[in-house]
Amino acid sequence: MLAIIPAKKYSNRIPNKNIKLLNSKPLLSYSIKAALNSKFLTRVIVSTDCPKIALISKKLGAEVPFLRPKKLNKDSSSIKDICRHALIFLEKNEKISINDIVALQPTSPLRSAKDIDLAIQLFIRKKAECVMSLSKIKPIEWHKYIKKNNNFYSVVKKNKAKQSFILNGAIYIFNRSYLFSNKDYTTNSKKSFAYVMPRERSVDIDEQMDFDLAEFLIKKKYL
Repeated sequence: MLAIIPAKKYSNRIPNKNIKLLNSKPLLSYSIKAALNSKFLTRVIVSTDCPKIALISKKLGAEVPFLRPKKLNKDSSSIKDICRHALIFLEKNEKISINDIVALQPTSPLRSAKDIDLAIQLFIRKKAECVMSLSKIKPIEWHKYIKKNNNFYSVVKKNKAKQSFILNGAIYIFNRSYLFSNKDYTTNSKKSFAYVMPRERSVDIDEQMDFDLAEFLIKKKYL
């Protein structure tokens, strides 16, 4: 199975985020290492627009067969857009057929090779269209909207029975039909399944505080 790691140059909040050193290693390296250690992934490809990121990725053992076009570097570009581009490029240039793709965002450095393999096993066992990683959050009835005058009210009515979860951005697995469909992550599909990860491996680096938390967890060996 093929892994795609999207790693563009530009980042809104943390300059050069994907190659910023996390515990003395480029952020990108954690995802590449986890992918290379997976029992099921046969290729690890980094999709980037940046020659420097491409060079670092190759030194870390990943393939970089193309530089991503500028149109896919927008904030509006989805993980599906990036995976579709990679699949089309590889099939056209290598004359191969690809059925399934695993997308691993470098902003989830604490996700392990075991997480990847368990998610893939779930994908295979369920004959899924897609599998995505999630983690637990506080109950949804705790969430509130705040009005301009600082009054607040509940997002949803109380729902005692159900645990709430959130997409953590660590693992996405798509089959070909889902990848080229108009379905999104909110689509209620009987062929879409959740792989649940613990909080300590679910840090999604969006700003400096997340970066600091990930480094703390690595140094304290919480993983």
